[in-house]
Amino acid sequence: MTKIKKSELKSHLQQSVQLLRETLDYTSYSYFILAMLFFYHVSETPDLYSGRLNLPRILASSPALVSFQRKKRGLREELSSDFSMLETHIPYLKDVLLPAILAAPIDDSDLLEYRAQLDQLQQRTGIFSSPHNFSVAYDYWITQLAKLTVKQGSSFYTPRSVIQLMVRMTKPTTGMSIYDPTVGSGGMFTECAHYINQQGGNLNTVEFYGCETANDIWAICKMNMLAHGLDQADIKHLDVLNNPPDFRGKFDLVLQNLPLSTDTSHKGQMQRNNNAFLSHSIEVLSLEGRGAILMSSSVLQEDHWNLWQQVVSRDWLETVISLPAKLLHGTTASANILVLNKKKLDDRVGKVLFIQASNEALPNTRHNELEDSTILDIIQAFEGWKNIPDFACVVSNKKLEEHDYKLSVDKYLRLEEDDPTFDVISALKRYRSAVQDREVAVDKLMKSLETLDYSVKLDESNDTDV
Repeated sequence: MTKIKKSELKSHLQQSVQLLRETLDYTSYSYFILAMLFFYHVSETPDLYSGRLNLPRILASSPALVSFQRKKRGLREELSSDFSMLETHIPYLKDVLLPAILAAPIDDSDLLEYRAQLDQLQQRTGIFSSPHNFSVAYDYWITQLAKLTVKQGSSFYTPRSVIQLMVRMTKPTTGMSIYDPTVGSGGMFTECAHYINQQGGNLNTVEFYGCETANDIWAICKMNMLAHGLDQADIKHLDVLNNPPDFRGKFDLVLQNLPLSTDTSHKGQMQRNNNAFLSHSIEVLSLEGRGAILMSSSVLQEDHWNLWQQVVSRDWLETVISLPAKLLHGTTASANILVLNKKKLDDRVGKVLFIQASNEALPNTRHNELEDSTILDIIQAFEGWKNIPDFACVVSNKKLEEHDYKLSVDKYLRLEEDDPTFDVISALKRYRSAVQDREVAVDKLMKSLETLDYSVKLDESNDTDV
């Protein structure tokens, strides 16, 4: 397998953006570039898609797929024809490719230059002919374009290290149904697939469901699913708040990056949206389901008393994790992950683990990632489920009730320092040990007294009346 450096992939992408940004805005060039990369891959591997999707052999035999690569004039019309042909024969791509070219006012000279860039990349790396290499590169290109743009950054881009953390804590496995109500470009799903493959699971038995409102991001997600072989992923072009699907109790696992609104003038509406998203994610979990929801710390500062009271009283809240600031796109606030579990392990019943991982200082850049060591520390604390000074503490649901269901990690770590948990079992062991030690000491004392000489001589010279 040919190894391709990320620097080369990034350099190609920067050249593409440099070429197109004078003609296209950031929305259009991100969408157009990703559509072109995917199209080039399909044109290099038609047999793969014909066989995998059980499609007519027309994909492998049609001259339409290679015509764009040969023509020097009329490229835009030819590209539209090719995209239309692919959408016709791959139902999964319906309304996915054509909008990218229809919305892009790009002329033939720019298309010719861009095609030359794609040809050169293919000649140097062969990346479009390798399904594995392309799927990895496509994820990388999506991430880099998200970093270059500002459009809907919170839903388009989730730090990959945070996704890895969420997936490793929730442990997706064979036979699961997995849901992301704000799926974005599908990073949660591709990481789940990677994790399941690493564990030797069978992806064909896993059901993926996602919803996305933005047309271009929905289309990018669909292409990303196909690039990763997740043909079974059901990606809805849907707003779950205004048109909630009937998914009550359906899913084994929910993963979500709660959308971060950039409109701070309507805080009341933002809070209502957050509450609706959280309620939806909890409601769709099956009776044994679990989930992880990423959000800004500001969400925990909002008044969601009724929601948290219901979640805690049902013992569905498992862990609250505080992550560093400057991690989420669009805010300098710290991030939080809420881990939900409707069927906790016996030793976790009636308790919530709070983990403080927000003290790590991140660079003052627009996009940051968690260090591997931080991820490992959080995973070990989550799996160990015990108090760790200045890092983790186990809190009873009763204590959460006493503090009005506030979910601030700092609050409970401070309470732990001021009022440490009294370990009754350890205290009893110390008491019993002390009793045994006392009995041994008394026995030794009595034996020593038995050997003493009690005869006393009176000193008559100092004999006085009492």
